[in-house]
Amino acid sequence: MRAEVPIVFRTTLPELEGYLKPKTLEEALEILDELNDQAKIYAGGTDLLIDIRLRGVRNKVIVDIKDIKELKGIREEGDRIVIGATTTIAEIRSSQLISSKLPLLRMTTERFADQFIRARATIGGNICNASPAADTSLSLLVYGAEVELASRRGKRIIPLSSFFTGVKRTAIAPGELVVSIKVPVPRGRQKVKYLRYDRSAEDLMIVGIAGAVFEEPGSSNKIINLSYGAVAPIPLLFSNLQDALERGGEEEILRIVKEKVSPISDVRASREYRMHLIEAGTRLLLKELLRGGA
Repeated sequence: MRAEVPIVFRTTLPELEGYLKPKTLEEALEILDELNDQAKIYAGGTDLLIDIRLRGVRNKVIVDIKDIKELKGIREEGDRIVIGATTTIAEIRSSQLISSKLPLLRMTTERFADQFIRARATIGGNICNASPAADTSLSLLVYGAEVELASRRGKRIIPLSSFFTGVKRTAIAPGELVVSIKVPVPRGRQKVKYLRYDRSAEDLMIVGIAGAVFEEPGSSNKIINLSYGAVAPIPLLFSNLQDALERGGEEEILRIVKEKVSPISDVRASREYRMHLIEAGTRLLLKELLRGGA
């Protein structure tokens, strides 16, 4: 029988190798290039400090990026909303630009932990933590968001749908830093809905489902995107489901979703209960999204 390993939550931080606070993006990239995997990025700290205390992260240098101006703020650039990596969840929640152009993202920030966590947690940290139960990832996937990464080698942009590679794992290469999240603004009408099943507001979700119906200007054609959290090692996106809906209704969509999800049993819920929520939530969400058109 395997011996149980006690969980130790340290009330003080373990010894670390150092703390650096660059003032510019260029300075930060130089530090990351030099330290490589010895660096630990610190933005809001809501996940990092837990990792340090609970999992005893040692021999790391904390690189605090909160003061870098290039990583802050929300702005409109052409047909995209650009959200700096260190923008807090509270700032996104209170943004009029987000509310008017990306209401599904606003919805997911409404259900994000409590006001104290929202004031510290950042959008970059939320996606870089790569939790399959991250709220904002679900709305960003539905909108087709992209991640802008920078290193001393240059910049690159990848779809968020390719960013997650496993639990707590991402496509970030050594020396790279997330600069911003670029979200395409839907050109026509959008109808959105977010369902979050949980035990309490502060707890991780049991299952999360985000969905949207997009309608192009001057067209009756609809695009249906759904995303799911806490049902697989990474957040899952199902895009362009309108063909499946026309082919076999919600039963066909459910068939496609069930083929890909792989929920686990844990302290929050059993696998069977999660499968029940996936089916019931998908039916409810589709009913509300499709009622009365987009």
